[in-house]
This record gives sequence, C-alpha cells and structure tokens, in this order.
Amino acid sequence: MTLDLVIFDLDGTLVQLDFTGNGMQNVRTNLQSVFAEEGINREFSPLLVDLEDALETVSEVADENTAARIHQEAFQVVAEMECDAVSRQEVYNDAKTVLKRVATSDSTLAVATNNTRGAAEAAMDAAGFPEPDYLITVDDVNKPKPDSAMIDALLKQVDHSPTTLAIVGDRISDAESVRRSCVDTDITTHTVLVDRSGENPEDSEIVDHVVTSLTDALDILPIESSKTK
Repeated sequence: MTLDLVIFDLDGTLVQLDFTGNGMQNVRTNLQSVFAEEGINREFSPLLVDLEDALETVSEVADENTAARIHQEAFQVVAEMECDAVSRQEVYNDAKTVLKRVATSDSTLAVATNNTRGAAEAAMDAAGFPEPDYLITVDDVNKPKPDSAMIDALLKQVDHSPTTLAIVGDRISDAESVRRSCVDTDITTHTVLVDRSGENPEDSEIVDHVVTSLTDALDILPIESSKTK
C-alpha cells in the first residue's frame, strides 16, 4: 500500500542555502530595528525561536493593525536574507529525481519548511523541482518545526484525510513536528532522517529510519508509481 502523503523538508534536505557573508548578522540587526518601536528587544539567535517569541509579544502589546504590519515587515526582512542565500544554494544530486518519483506516484507530495514562502518558492524554482501539491512555510503559521503547527496546517489543507504519511528531513525536529501533530490521530507515520555525514545521531524514539541519501529514503518508503498522474 502506497503512502497517502510524503512531506519533505527543504533547506538541508533538498537544497543547502548558502548564508555566507554578513547576511545573518544583517537580518538580526534589521529585525531588532523592526521590533524596537514596541520596545521589544531580542537577540534573534536562534533566529526563528526569538522571532516567534517577538511576534507573540507584539501581538500582546500592540494594536491589531500595528502587529500585522510588524509581522509583515519582519518576515520581509527574513525573506530578503533567504532569497540572497538561494542565489548561492547547492542542490543535492538526488533531490530532483526523488521529487519527480513522488510527484508521479499515487502519493501526495508536500514540502514543509521553516523557510519563508518567497525563499522556498525561489529555491525550488531555481533547482527545477516539480511543483509540490502543497507547500507550507514558516510565515503561514509563525511557528517553526518542531512545533506541530506546520503539519497541522498541512493536514487541514489536503483534499483527503491521509491514513499514512512520511516526513523526510535532515533534523530530528522534522520528525518531531509530525509526531506531535499525529499523536492523537489514527494516522500511521514514517519518519526519516537524512544524515549525509553517515554519523549515527543520538538515539531517538522519534526517528524510524536514518539514511545517508534521499534515494535511500525513498527506497524504504512504500511509494508506488501512478497510472493516473
């Protein structure tokens, strides 16, 4: 039986964005300026953790219109940094082939990424990837993986209720987001960690399989070629 839904992480799994140069420090400085008007001071390191916290705080202290504007400005700052990193990205050798196999199978193809939508779309377009059936990004939900919000949002969007799904990512947090989302459901989950270094990560009950390539990941997942796609 083929999987109903196959979810891929993006950065670190399908591509490697290049954040060399002063981009990361610049984005932290620019975010500090965005939130300064409401007296919110964060280091933005880790970037997304502090950004999530700052956005929650601004929603509590500012009026709705101001909070919405700051939210938009903050994610624009992050998107500009990420789009710059896309211009120097590395595309993993087997990524395009693997995505095509899923896209032409009976499984639904999704990408769930802690990157912004603009950067994710630019990265996939530059890499020549097939368009996923669904794309969920951090600016859709404001809460990055390992929070369940991204997977929760995806499951609400799919046009059928999956009974089986898999997530393929380069961090345990990818697997954790699926586990949290599906813990009280009847969905059977498969979690795959792509560890290209070949080093065994710490033991984790969250990850079902550890592989060294995307091709290996697909070989262990039940995905069948489609006769209709």
